[in-house]
Amino acid sequence: MNETTGETDAVETLDNTDTSTTVPYDDNTDGPDAYLWLLVFSVLMFTFPFLTFYGLKSWLLESFKLTTFQVNCFSVLASVLVVNFIICFYVFKAFREVDPSSTSRSERISDDNKKDKIK
Repeated sequence: MNETTGETDAVETLDNTDTSTTVPYDDNTDGPDAYLWLLVFSVLMFTFPFLTFYGLKSWLLESFKLTTFQVNCFSVLASVLVVNFIICFYVFKAFREVDPSSTSRSERISDDNKKDKIK
């Protein structure tokens, strides 16, 4: 406490904290992970619909006696469903991620300590 003004110093309040349980947290590690998952889902959105369309089209033409229009309709429908499925997975993954700015530092530290105890 400052004797002339009666105010407490910030250094004095920081000295009372227990540093034995604090774990350094680096917020910069989440960025590359987000870009990696964006790249993965982008590649999936580009390749899987093509694989689905041509794979299903080939299988339907060989296995069933359907018109070309029917084969194309089923193949396009399957491709659209695959795209929607990938988008749902992407959104599901995004909802499950923890936003580091929304949780306090003490909550992140306690979560890290819980994970260490489990190991």
